[in-house]
Amino acid sequence: LQGASIEVRAAAVDTLCALLADATVGPAAEELLDRCLAPQFVDELACMSFGEASALLAQLDANHSNPLLIWHAERRSRLRLALEDELSPIVESLRCNLRCNLRCDLEEDELGPIVELLGVGDGRGGGPSTAPSTALRTALSTAPSTAPVRSDVGWAPCWAPTALLAKLAAAETDLNVGGLFLEPFVAADGKFSFATAAAAGHFLVALITALRDLSRPLHSADDALYAQDDAICAQDDALDAETAVVRLGRHAALMWKALLQLLTLHASLCTHRACVAAADFFFGSVRSPMPLSVLSLVLQVLQALSKPGGAVVGAIEFASSVKGAHLLGLVALSTRTPTLAAGSLGLVVDLVRRSPAAVLAFLRLGGLVLLLRPLLGPVAPAAVTPVAPAAVTPAAVTPAAVTPAAVTPAAVTPAAVTETRLLIVRVLSALTSDSRHGAEIAECVCELFTMRFRMLLEGAGAHPEAFLAFLEADHTAGPSYSTIAREWDAKRRTQLHALLEQALLEQEGRHILRAVDETNADGTVPLPAWVRCQERIEQAWQSQSPEVAALSRLAEL
Repeated sequence: LQGASIEVRAAAVDTLCALLADATVGPAAEELLDRCLAPQFVDELACMSFGEASALLAQLDANHSNPLLIWHAERRSRLRLALEDELSPIVESLRCNLRCNLRCDLEEDELGPIVELLGVGDGRGGGPSTAPSTALRTALSTAPSTAPVRSDVGWAPCWAPTALLAKLAAAETDLNVGGLFLEPFVAADGKFSFATAAAAGHFLVALITALRDLSRPLHSADDALYAQDDAICAQDDALDAETAVVRLGRHAALMWKALLQLLTLHASLCTHRACVAAADFFFGSVRSPMPLSVLSLVLQVLQALSKPGGAVVGAIEFASSVKGAHLLGLVALSTRTPTLAAGSLGLVVDLVRRSPAAVLAFLRLGGLVLLLRPLLGPVAPAAVTPVAPAAVTPAAVTPAAVTPAAVTPAAVTPAAVTETRLLIVRVLSALTSDSRHGAEIAECVCELFTMRFRMLLEGAGAHPEAFLAFLEADHTAGPSYSTIAREWDAKRRTQLHALLEQALLEQEGRHILRAVDETNADGTVPLPAWVRCQERIEQAWQSQSPEVAALSRLAEL
């Protein structure tokens, strides 16, 4: 269809029309043409009549860039080279079989087209010779009349397009999901309109499926996140440009952008059953070692999905599918990547207000460990060289082992640390304000700290600065002569921070989130690591200072 005379190109179009119209080979021809050209061109071919090739040829020669079609000189060149590679053994086999088996009883007008097609005359396939019939007859006369058909030229009559399609797929640079090219779709910025609501829903399902498939290697790398806790700081251009994580991240960014744009423009899709069913995947994506820009997009998608519903009558609100483990992942992201703390912790506050079941599960899974530890110590620890995770090979996917490169986290300013701590206080306030389980959470915080924090928790959401000021000041809770008195000072804060750190990386350096995953904990019962943390802190409080112990004995006398 390219690089030949207009007559040959028109004849090729007519031949393709005949193939598509054939009841036997038409479906297979249509499937192959869809993969090589574009469905739009194939649909026009199927509707054309003989002799109407000029309009289609004009479209094939033009450049197109829109969500439905990307077609330009580079794509045409790639297709032509792939076809030439595929045709080379086929033409060679036809030449050989012609020389060996075709009898020399054809008329001149029958030999001409054969010679022109196979290039027997000049030996290069570049066109007929000056005396095509003589050349062909000479070639045929030198071959034995009973020579068998050769099978060593790399082509068999039962040809399959496997190698051709593999070459085209390997050379493809334009990401297509669900029949839409994502780069022009995102660039359209909402100007692309779906034909029907069902078409938008089909695209949503295709996007989620593609994101799942693309993210499998990324999720297999999250052991590095657990092993070093907060040390991997996902930053644009901070990872080695050659790592698999970054290569996957480029396509992931485009997919998440497309998903965010789709949900923003079609709010009713936020309650689509595919979104609700993919809640675990969406929340799990914030724990993948992806660039900062991609993680920010994931958060924005979660924020769009978690807005109060009502767009579709009777639809399941996405927030109702939120679990305690999902909240754990968002809180962990805020300390791992402080620049995303506002988005992640703000989302936690919003979800806590509408997911009572997740509140209780968050407490039982040790969520207070993740919240209270940054209040008592630094938010971003020093960088640690990641531990390479074992390669994970999901079914039907064989990714290379994904090994994040060692990264040095960006310097976290004191202002950023303070802002993260203020956001954590707001989360605590939202948790303790829950009508069902807030009292239990407030009691738990007071058991870990002192009873004097209870009153401050009630207004912490409106005045988080006051809560932080009280946290950093020294005080005594209870009568100083009592055995239940608690001295809250710098030494005690340091001790509690160490105990929370121990609970966070309880077993051989594994993150508490890994313990949740491995035990498939859903929060119906307290996580053992959380129970042990409470017991250790209680024992630490029972170990009184010598001065308080002496006063207690004196009071007893």
